[in-house]
Amino acid sequence: MEQKQLVNDLITALTGLAKLIKALRFYPPEHPSLKKAIGETQAAFRPLLGHPQHSFNVTQTGFALGPQTIASGNTILVELARQLVARRTRQILFLPELSGYELLTFAKFLSRSAEDVYQQGGLPVLLAKARVANIWLNEPSLEKALERRQEMLEPPEDDLEESLNDDGDPYVPPSDDPEQKNLIKEVDQLLHQLREPLEDREHARLLARLLELAPSYMQKTGTPGIMRILPMLMQHYRDDLRSAAQRQAANRTLDQLLDEKLIHRLVDSLSDKKLSLPLIKQAAMLLVRLEMRIAPYLLRRLTDEKNAQVRRHLTLILGQMGKPILNILKKSLTDKRWFVVRNTVSVLGDMRQKGAIPLLEPILRHPDQRVKRALIRALTMIGGREAVPLLLRLVWDKDLTLRRPAILALGALKREEAISPLLKIVGRSDIFGRETDSKLDAIRALSMIGSAIAVPPLLTLANKRNLLRRSRLEAQRVAALAALGQLGDLGIINALESLRNGRQGDVSRAAEQALTQIQRRNNNVPKST
Repeated sequence: MEQKQLVNDLITALTGLAKLIKALRFYPPEHPSLKKAIGETQAAFRPLLGHPQHSFNVTQTGFALGPQTIASGNTILVELARQLVARRTRQILFLPELSGYELLTFAKFLSRSAEDVYQQGGLPVLLAKARVANIWLNEPSLEKALERRQEMLEPPEDDLEESLNDDGDPYVPPSDDPEQKNLIKEVDQLLHQLREPLEDREHARLLARLLELAPSYMQKTGTPGIMRILPMLMQHYRDDLRSAAQRQAANRTLDQLLDEKLIHRLVDSLSDKKLSLPLIKQAAMLLVRLEMRIAPYLLRRLTDEKNAQVRRHLTLILGQMGKPILNILKKSLTDKRWFVVRNTVSVLGDMRQKGAIPLLEPILRHPDQRVKRALIRALTMIGGREAVPLLLRLVWDKDLTLRRPAILALGALKREEAISPLLKIVGRSDIFGRETDSKLDAIRALSMIGSAIAVPPLLTLANKRNLLRRSRLEAQRVAALAALGQLGDLGIINALESLRNGRQGDVSRAAEQALTQIQRRNNNVPKST
């Protein structure tokens, strides 16, 4: 009865969330209908938040609470589920302290396009930046979610707060050198004046003076000084409230200041332990926003960079630039140097865009296994049904060391399109046991996907007679039982009890563990006598 009420309250809450997302897309901020939708959604969530915390799964076909599918024919919830999956959300956990602000923030992010969400780092990143501490995505562990919530609610350290001034700009400390002191003072005055509404001629005059002073200023003040000037120019260029002449002037000034040396200084700042975390994040976001202005420089740096941490920073930044740099990445994929191709594949993975998959398909024929390993990781990060056929081809790659990561990647994608091919791997004839490892990995991948479709064939494998006590078959039966325990289907309890009560050994013990796991998942643990 309690489970049924939980399901009903979950349906009510999710329906309210779907309606709020629709209202956010349709109504302007102050519209009465939007305000009404916000209030109704908050009311819809209250009963759900009164239950003990439960995470629920999201698939292309709807929602599930453990093995139980929720409102499978509900078109509103199916559409909401598809929106969440498109934004790479497979599991959601709402904590009881969920506030109206957090719920509204979550809905606002979901009302954005999937592409926009990707470019800004994904839903978990956006929620963390907005300090949403009571909605956790793709976090199966309640304990871990509560731990991360506590970390988020802790006040920031003083040194992090001091890195920004009252205007949100990086803090540039005063200098004892009279010449540098005057330089800092004049640039600060220019930046302050440029924030005000200006006539085109005055705006141009101030920018011209800033262009004269900026190189020396940025050289002397380092990353904080750079981060006071370049973001301001970017903001002017994108500010629709400014005239076309002012936007173009800001754009020209930005182009004149940017050179390879300055870009490399910004990249180096990402690994500078002397800088505060907020400043490093600001520098990273600036690099992302500069897009095509700096992408060729970053790709060249990525090719020559020896430091693995810096390479990772570069791939992440290039990946977040998204579609605008696809053409130059396409060219890099044809480079004869394996490490250039590997780095480019990693960037496309960090981009997490379906449009990258056609560019990656030719890499299936690359001769270097290190490139193909990067390809498997990239396809896993991009996800979606489009990635499944490419991973399946890697499953049968002549290089046996690639098969395992490719099979496990299919499980990580949690796509039902992968279930049938994985079951074929499990069921393939293998007289000499050469494919035992692949079969065990395929069973594990099926448990990761978590679909009930896999239950009957896995149960058939678990029941397979092993009169000769072949160790390979025994290992597969044990793995199948472990997967069945994770899948949590109550309909196989009797079959598992028969296996538990059969001949003692690994299979019997695995059946016992699967029974315990299923009963715990369904809150049906028998009392000890």
